Amino acid sequence: MSLKTSPVPEPLSPAYMRDRQWLDNHIHELIAEHPDQWIAVLNEQVAAIGKDRDEVQRLMEQRYPNSEPVIWLLEATVRVYTDCACVS
Repeated sequence: MSLKTSPVPEPLSPAYMRDRQWLDNHIHELIAEHPDQWIAVLNEQVAAIGKDRDEVQRLMEQRYPNSEPVIWLLEATVRVYTDCACVS
């Protein structure tokens, strides 16, 4: 059996990392304003908000083609995801 290797991913751009840091710094206020919504951050500001990721992605592609936004779910509550059949 041969071992498959994956290509090394490209490093994230400095602009993306700045936007991610901006999101981290403002996450609590953003959750309070837009609970359980998807958000896109570009150039250290909110660029789009929507109820699902596809909607936000579409908006960003229309408004800012070829951009690299941070897209994040602003979860207002803690969720536990499981696929265990033993949970009732």
